[in-house]
Parts: sequence; structure tokens; C-alpha cells
Amino acid sequence: MPNVRFVGGPCDGRTQFFYDPPVVGFIVPCGNRDYAYSADGTLRDVGPIGSGGFLTGGPVARRGHKGWSDLQRAVNRSIPTTLARTKRVRRAAQLRLARKRRLV
Repeated sequence: MPNVRFVGGPCDGRTQFFYDPPVVGFIVPCGNRDYAYSADGTLRDVGPIGSGGFLTGGPVARRGHKGWSDLQRAVNRSIPTTLARTKRVRRAAQLRLARKRRLV
């Protein structure tokens, strides 16, 4: 996807080059305005820089709590479980090497 066209605002008609196609909702600043990549393949004006445009609101706020619970789950369960598994595998490998007469 070589060039994406800006629609509306001070950058109307300009183009922006992307090596890979951006995700719908990707924000690009231009001319003191934020532009969001839309499903029709254009960058649409969503408001002043930092306003967040249409990405602020309910669904984004509700996902914030899921990130906290994912972090708690990782710290309290996933990381200790993974460490215990690696410790068992390392200990088994050390015992197996200790029984060998020589390393090949």
C-alpha cells in the first residue's frame, strides 16, 4: 500500500506513504490535527492533536481493566509456573548429564 490520502482538515489532499498497511483506527498527526486510518483506505480528520478522536470512550476504557488482570495473572500464576517448569527441565538435564561417562 504505497500512499494513503488525507481527507478533511488542513492536510486535505496530501498523501502519506506506509510500507505496510496500517490498522483501522491508526492515528497520524498532520497540521495540528489527528487523522485516523479508516476502512475505506483514507486518513480522516478526527480532531485536534491529542484529542483521541473516535478511539476514546467505552470499549477502550473497558479493555484497560483487562490489561491489569492479565498482568496480575502473569505475575501470580504464569511466571511462577514457567519458572518451576524450567527448573524441573534443567534439573532433569543436569541429572542425565551427571549419569553420562563423557559428553559426546
